[in-house]
Amino acid sequence: MITAGCDIGSLTTKAVILNNTRVIAFAVAKSHYDPVVGVTEVMNKVLKSAGVEMKDIGFCVGTGYGRERIPFAQKAVSEISCHAKGAQWLMPSVRTIIDGVNFTFEKGKFYVVTGPNGSGKTTLAKLIMGINPVTTGDILFDGKNINGLWTG
Repeated sequence: MITAGCDIGSLTTKAVILNNTRVIAFAVAKSHYDPVVGVTEVMNKVLKSAGVEMKDIGFCVGTGYGRERIPFAQKAVSEISCHAKGAQWLMPSVRTIIDGVNFTFEKGKFYVVTGPNGSGKTTLAKLIMGINPVTTGDILFDGKNINGLWTG
């Protein structure tokens, strides 16, 4: 089966065509200000290189920040596994410990959080693990809000 994958990133847009598990063509271009135009241009380039037409593609997956904008993808898959949006944790007996943290962790990558003693590294880890509840904001895993999921 011939399949395709497209990734719209902030800097580059990529496309690959596979025949079963073998790569038969790929293309990379600078991302266009209009993601639909950019991904269509890259897909047309890779289709030509592979010697196939869009009708020959059995299934297409989209990834990246523009994944929802790929008009010919049957499925959008996120590479983001953990996301924080304005996460905050307050402890009434002390000043604010975590205030409005935003981050994105991608699957398969390792991250290091550094800072001086008392800067909130352990507290941030406890928020991500659900040991401390987020006071405001959200923590998402694979797009699902996990706030309060593990608290009893």
